[in-house]
Amino acid sequence: MMRHALNFVIISENKGVPDPDVLPIEEEKLLLEEALKDSFAHLPQHLQIIAEQTVYVINHSRETVTKHYMGWSAEDDTEYRLGDKSFFKPSLDPRDPRNGSIKVNLSQKFMKTIAIGKILGKKDTRVLLGMRLLVRSILAHELLHAYQYSTNPVQALSNPIPPSNDCRTNCPEGLCDLKLIEGTKRKIEYERAAIALQRSYVAAVEYEAFANALDEYEHTVPDKFEKGSLWWLVSGRHETSLSNYYLRQYVKEREKGREFGELLRIVYEGQYIPPVLVYEIKSLNDQIEMGNVLVNERAKERLARILSEWKSFCEDGTIILKSRLQDPLPYLASVNQRFNLEIQRCNRLIERLHLH
Repeated sequence: MMRHALNFVIISENKGVPDPDVLPIEEEKLLLEEALKDSFAHLPQHLQIIAEQTVYVINHSRETVTKHYMGWSAEDDTEYRLGDKSFFKPSLDPRDPRNGSIKVNLSQKFMKTIAIGKILGKKDTRVLLGMRLLVRSILAHELLHAYQYSTNPVQALSNPIPPSNDCRTNCPEGLCDLKLIEGTKRKIEYERAAIALQRSYVAAVEYEAFANALDEYEHTVPDKFEKGSLWWLVSGRHETSLSNYYLRQYVKEREKGREFGELLRIVYEGQYIPPVLVYEIKSLNDQIEMGNVLVNERAKERLARILSEWKSFCEDGTIILKSRLQDPLPYLASVNQRFNLEIQRCNRLIERLHLH
């Protein structure tokens, strides 16, 4: 049976402004089209359907993101409308309520990854395959997010709920909306599933070959990998190094058999566990004040457990979480403040218990 011709809708935000981090517009479109066609057959069937429905945007507008990470979809798209299940159509005005808002955004770093992988892959087929596997994994990850939000969208604590434009209103006095905590937890479950799918494409030999080729090329022509030069976004000295932060780290995490390493645990689970801990310490305090004997007997033990979990997301007593795409998460400031107040209250209550 003959397969139908694949036609992907690709939009570039490239304005033609000289920037060493940006490929020429026709080159980036061609590279992305080739990558999509290569990846299509390697996607699960339900994501193949999504792959032909969604629009792919080569992003140049979110500089702090497009120069550091590979891509994002509705889970982190500032243009996504909460609760929307429809896909963006470039033929309609983005402000038109009939238009959807789900799309896949791909970064300048992603485009440079494809470009340098093709160059280095001419000498070693393992390097070329390493690049293709990485690209397939990233596309699968973001297409799964598009699928998740087109079937069962979630609202998280980081989303400002209309008419507010500030997510801090989701946590009045540091007590976060319980439905939004559950929504955030589901959002992180979505991320866990997307990372698990992404890890399934990891191949240690090919990833290491690509990483080594990058390191060797940078050692040969280091000036081309300086900040402001052609290959800075894929440099080993970049904050999100392609060879280490992506390729080698992905291999390590897969070998350990987990979706979240320590950094990702803080980034993702830190979005909802600290708000949950605020409710736990408040509940403990309320029960002590009501004279619950069983609670009183184990108050110190429960307090120690809550503090230990809280400190795993903190530095010097303050939440250090900075989300991958939203830096920082404003609602956590009031969560942090409320937790410290409840800790002070708990210490006073426990001291009073021992005095009596």
